Amino acid sequence: RSGDPLFTVYAIPNGLTHGRLGITVSRKVSVLAVRRNRVKRLIRETFRQNPDSVRGMDLTVLAQRATTSTTNKDIIASLENHWIRARARCVKS
Repeated sequence: RSGDPLFTVYAIPNGLTHGRLGITVSRKVSVLAVRRNRVKRLIRETFRQNPDSVRGMDLTVLAQRATTSTTNKDIIASLENHWIRARARCVKS
């Protein structure tokens, strides 16, 4: 588990050669679908751009309310840090 004010990420090794992603952005994050979809797009794109960091893991990303009022750059930086932390913790186990 890895958390910060923007996201909570759960990771577990999956024994495969690729990573798998689950995304949860609830209506509590924002009642506007446009804002929720923006966050989901950024999560997917960051996941795609970091294949080495997410290889061999199942990841579930839960967005927090702060994501809708944060810049794209901050969201991407947060997610990249989560991928690195998840990789470090799953490799140890």
